[in-house]
Amino acid sequence: MLRDEGIQFNFINYVDVIQKGVPAEYKVLILPATLALSDVEARRIKDFCRRGRTVIADYMPGLWDQHGRGRSDGGALDDMFGVKHDPNMRAGDVFGKRLWVESNQDTHYSFKSYDQYLSGGTCIKDASGFNKAVRNMGTDHVNAYGRGRAVLMNLSPVYYNAYRVNGMKPAARREVFMKHVKAAGPKRWVEIANAGENVFGYEITYWRKGGRTILFLIMNPEMRANMLGGGNSVGLKTDKVRVALKFARPIRGVRDERAGKDLPGGDRFEFTWPMNEAVVLSFQGAPPR
Repeated sequence: MLRDEGIQFNFINYVDVIQKGVPAEYKVLILPATLALSDVEARRIKDFCRRGRTVIADYMPGLWDQHGRGRSDGGALDDMFGVKHDPNMRAGDVFGKRLWVESNQDTHYSFKSYDQYLSGGTCIKDASGFNKAVRNMGTDHVNAYGRGRAVLMNLSPVYYNAYRVNGMKPAARREVFMKHVKAAGPKRWVEIANAGENVFGYEITYWRKGGRTILFLIMNPEMRANMLGGGNSVGLKTDKVRVALKFARPIRGVRDERAGKDLPGGDRFEFTWPMNEAVVLSFQGAPPR
């Protein structure tokens, strides 16, 4: 979802969170299926939110401790999210009633599509198009905490896999999650101008080296694997398309690394992009804010 939205992210190691807390440079902390948390991790996350940042969890954050033992008082972050999880919940209280998970992987071991993988159960599908986790709890819950905001979706994002393979319009259902990320401040600093269905699923990633930013424009196709660990991308296009990279502010010292060619500075650059390859662009300094 984040990549399709044009927003990049970093993973934060739980050991670093315990020892140092969540770095203040971040605006949003996302907790995907973070079912188990230690007391120290919970305190660090609360401190981050209290300082004026946003914390977003999909479902059941911290209901188990770091050893996988169920907590006797509900979730470790319940007070931050402004909810109360029942410590006596059973499998019948979540997802499809029979299992603690969204889909029976034994039944759907040889699934051919995400629709098939996620169908046939008794999950409650929210109006947003995503499955509820805790059946008797509301969704999209926002709570003020200190100077920050805590968002508990109580939704599984897994169904997004089924939406994005069907194109740009179905994939727009991610907005129920993304609206909270965007409200917290992160914005694109570069994108394909007037991107449409023909380039949906593109990704722009980058790193810094030697005082320069090195940018990659690539496709982010569906990836499939088999029971032996092999697999490949699905639906990767080989078309050559004209695209324009639009930056939030002008950049300087620009170089087309694939062509080995220096370019004049500016905020818009046009390329012919073979979609199974990468456009590689570098420029002086940090990404524009």
